[in-house]
Amino acid sequence: MIDMEEKQLVDELIRALWFGLTGRPSDLRRVLSKSLPAVKRSAPVLSERLQRLLDESKDAESAGLLRDGSQAATGSPVDPDSRMELLQYEERPALPYEPRWPADIQGKLGKLVAERQRSEQLMQAGLQPTRAALFTGPPGVGKTIAARWLARELGQPLYTLSLSTVVSSFLGRTGGNIRSVFSFARNRDCVLFLDEIDAVAKRRDDDADIGELKRLVTVLLQEIDAWPSRSLLVAATNHAELLDRAVWRRFETHITFELPTQEQILQVLPLYTGPVATPELSCILDSLASAFVGSSYSDIEHAVYAARREAIIDGQSLQDALVRHVAARARLMPRRDRHQVAQMLAAQGRSQRDIHRMTGLARETIRRATRP
Repeated sequence: MIDMEEKQLVDELIRALWFGLTGRPSDLRRVLSKSLPAVKRSAPVLSERLQRLLDESKDAESAGLLRDGSQAATGSPVDPDSRMELLQYEERPALPYEPRWPADIQGKLGKLVAERQRSEQLMQAGLQPTRAALFTGPPGVGKTIAARWLARELGQPLYTLSLSTVVSSFLGRTGGNIRSVFSFARNRDCVLFLDEIDAVAKRRDDDADIGELKRLVTVLLQEIDAWPSRSLLVAATNHAELLDRAVWRRFETHITFELPTQEQILQVLPLYTGPVATPELSCILDSLASAFVGSSYSDIEHAVYAARREAIIDGQSLQDALVRHVAARARLMPRRDRHQVAQMLAAQGRSQRDIHRMTGLARETIRRATRP
């Protein structure tokens, strides 16, 4: 009869062999190191040989000679089909402007930073800092810039993996790509950002997905479970409703980013308009902010930058260019926001006929909206 300890040892060694065969030497070394005391009790010679092998492998990794799957230990993992690098690397993430979040989001992001700054105190109390955070919300609301902000505040490099691009035409290789990325990042102090995680983490009760896609969820769960607490894992999705429930549970912190309010838009507009802003433009910022309600930060930034380019090329003021941009989309806005656009157009000296044509508002409504 095989005793329980021997059975556990066999299971661990089989697991180590699996990591070796699938190109995951760091996981193999971890399992072997954990198993060595049990091996030594039953097979001292084997234990000594394994210990020597582990020491030699660490020396080889330090020298950059050990290969982990398709990538060198000092290089970025690549897709075996296209040979394209899977990760985007930013050693020192730089932000185009200092982001401003609502107090609840700023508080949660600040706690992630504070936990890592005091990780030793947490560990002395038998605790670990948060390992994984999930960002949800529509496109363009600041999820990516929040990941870059975290990396900057922590003084760590940022590795970004867009999961929509890692999916190979051979689905079996997609799981290998995911394992390769995690194995690479686990050995570094960094922030790993998984963008569009819903591309591979969809609910497994969705009958429309084939079995291989469902197996990718299992691969992802295994890799998240093995993520070390010394580094931070951040994932983002525009479609939170698609995520598998087990994926939700793997992330200790959930942060929802909403479309900006009028007040928040008013705060960021001067960042986008830049040094070319004029007193005349400042007078209509409230109306501009109201007109942009329902847009993402990204959409607002693109609109303002497009207006700035047009103002330079056409030799007009930025104020006129912005009003024209807003007016072009006025008919798609809610009625209340069209009132704000009507006020801006009236301030520009536009006739009620022009304002009616641009906004679709009745002339009587325009008279009331623009009455001093």
